[in-house]
Amino acid sequence: MIEINLLPGKKKKAAGGAGFKLALPDFQGLLASIKNPWLLVASAASVIVVGGGLLLFITQSTRLRVLERRLVDVQAEKRRFDVVIAQKRQSEKMRDSLMSEINIIRGIDADRYVWPHILDQITKALPPYTWLNSVGTQPTAARPWWPGSRAARWTFRHTPPSCGSSPRRPGSPTSRQPRRPRSSRRTGP
Repeated sequence: MIEINLLPGKKKKAAGGAGFKLALPDFQGLLASIKNPWLLVASAASVIVVGGGLLLFITQSTRLRVLERRLVDVQAEKRRFDVVIAQKRQSEKMRDSLMSEINIIRGIDADRYVWPHILDQITKALPPYTWLNSVGTQPTAARPWWPGSRAARWTFRHTPPSCGSSPRRPGSPTSRQPRRPRSSRRTGP
């Protein structure tokens, strides 16, 4: 159908092309049609609360899944480290028992050369063919004596002169040579 404008001055808008038109709704007309605005505010608040609750639920459940996976990994790592810690504690117990045994051995070893040296000194100080029935010690309260002490080192380093020339010690200046029978005759001038 053909339209003809018989009224001069009014022009009809040209028809739009084949393009898409985006038109916003008429908010003034929409607001005018609302009879109870508080109902609109309450429904908007409920939508915001429900949406926020859903958003919070989704984020927390995602976070929970991530933390559960991490918990499984940490528990596996804990089991692995429990084995390592048990081995470490067992090796520490073994080390402690070995250290106590070594300390006992060192204590025994410290006294090991004391008595043989004392008996050797006694033997050097005694005249030949002397028999001892017993040898003992008397503890002194004034000065304790133990192997490795200053007094022990001094005693073993500095032997008295009477012990240094023992007849039982080979190579000493007064060691006795086997006696030769003396002849009654003297030879020589």
